[in-house]
Amino acid sequence: MATGRLWFKVPESLNLIFYGKLNPWVSGKDFILFTIGAIGVDGALYQAMEFSGETMRRLPMEGRLTISNMAVEAGGKSGIFEPDETTLQYVKKRAMRPYRLYKSDPDARYKEVKEFDASKIHPQVALPHIPSNTKDVREIGKD
Repeated sequence: MATGRLWFKVPESLNLIFYGKLNPWVSGKDFILFTIGAIGVDGALYQAMEFSGETMRRLPMEGRLTISNMAVEAGGKSGIFEPDETTLQYVKKRAMRPYRLYKSDPDARYKEVKEFDASKIHPQVALPHIPSNTKDVREIGKD
């Protein structure tokens, strides 16, 4: 730090696209638990997790914040969403200085792109002892 310069590795990006109808009672927590169950606790190791698709655009801010916060549980360096009208309304009420919006380039390259049909995602439960041990709540007690 004596030089005033720091070295940072720019993480690769993983694009997680969710499409389809949002089922009743499904929240941001269910989406991130489902994602961690699908990719594992190291499935996004040192990667930026970009959550996109029509279903993510319908999520309220609290769901998006939950997903972003829990991205680290999949090894992610960050969990991000493209800003939209929901984001703008949230920021406008809270911003105390000018801000800029950023989004991925149309030709952005991703390490991997995964697509999920949200209509097949129901409330999730993380069972002991690791977040990737996730099950659809309807499966609990059937063993």
